[in-house]
Amino acid sequence: MILCEPSGGLCNRMRTLVSAIALAGDADAVLRVVWKADVRLSCRFEDLFEWPPGLASIHHVGDGFFYRVANYVVCKCFPNRLEQVDVEAMNKAGSDFVGLARSGHRVFIRTHSGFYRDNDFSLLHLASGILNVVKGYGIERSKTIGVHIRRTDNKISATYSPTKLFLSAMETELEHAPETVFFVATDSPQEEECLKVAFPGKIITHRKSTYDRTDPQAIRDAAVDLYALASCRKIFGSYWSSFSDTAAAIYGIPLQILRYSDETDMGYV
Repeated sequence: MILCEPSGGLCNRMRTLVSAIALAGDADAVLRVVWKADVRLSCRFEDLFEWPPGLASIHHVGDGFFYRVANYVVCKCFPNRLEQVDVEAMNKAGSDFVGLARSGHRVFIRTHSGFYRDNDFSLLHLASGILNVVKGYGIERSKTIGVHIRRTDNKISATYSPTKLFLSAMETELEHAPETVFFVATDSPQEEECLKVAFPGKIITHRKSTYDRTDPQAIRDAAVDLYALASCRKIFGSYWSSFSDTAAAIYGIPLQILRYSDETDMGYV
C-alpha cells in the first residue's frame, strides 16, 4: 500500500498526486491519500477534481491535534517513510520507486514535488462546477494568450518578472496579431487593472471574491485560472512559479517565462 500526503499549494499537490497515481498503477499497489487543509490550501479535493481512477481513498485532515496523532501512527506503522528530502535524494540517484512500492512493505510519501515519471495531468479531471466556469469564458485557443503574473506571495517572481516585461511582450504580440486577446491570471488586483487600462477590450479575467488561501473559494478560483491559462495558445509566465509551469504542462502548450536574466538587466549595476 502507498499512503501519499501531497503538500504545498494547488500545483505542488497536483504534481505529487499524479506521480502517486502513476506509481500505484505501475506497481499494482493500493493508493490512499491524506489531504491536509492548511494555510496553503484549504479546499477539499472533491471540490476541485473528480475522483481519479486507481485511488482507493482520500482522508481529509485539518492542521491540528488529530493530524499530529495520525502522523504519529504513520511513524509507527510505515517502515518506509519518504519525506521531501528523501524524495529528492531518490530522484537524484535514479532510485527504483516501483521496486519500493512492490516490496510488500507499506510506503508513506509526503512531498510537494512530482517524483515519478513525467507529470501526466491527464490523470486529473476538474470537478464539473469548475470546468463549467472555465468553459464559460469561451476561450479561443488560436487567438488567446495566457498571462500569469505572480505577485503577493512570491518575492523572487515579483522581482525578476516585473510588469513592464509583460506589457512589452503583449504589445509585441498585438503588433503581429491584432486579433489577439489575453486571459490574465494574477494574485494582484492592481496588476489586473493595470493591464485592463493598457489594453482595453483585450483582457479576460476571472473575477475573484477573495485572495485568501484559507478560504476554499480562493482555491477554487485558482483552479479556474490555472485551467483557463492551460486552454490558451501559449502562456507568458512568471519566473520561479509552479503555477506558470503547471498551467503550460496540463495540455503541453508553449511557455515563455518573462524575466530579467541578472542584476545588470534589472538596472542594479
